[in-house]
Amino acid sequence: FGSITTNRIDFQIIDCLDFTFDSNQNFQWTYGTQEDCENNSTTHGVCQWYENKTIDFFNAPTYNGNVCAPINYWE
Repeated sequence: FGSITTNRIDFQIIDCLDFTFDSNQNFQWTYGTQEDCENNSTTHGVCQWYENKTIDFFNAPTYNGNVCAPINYWE
């Protein structure tokens, strides 16, 4: 008798910078408010709300404003 174990590890990817574009090519953030960004049941403590930040995305317009990003993103 014995147990059968697995080497399975489950991961959940949390993208704090998740966005889409609206019809006017404006960013639509998945976590658009500080409450959404820092909600532990959604982002599990890995995201932080930042005000007045600039992000230069590859192949996308530069964004200036408030944003949800990973903790220590600008440090």
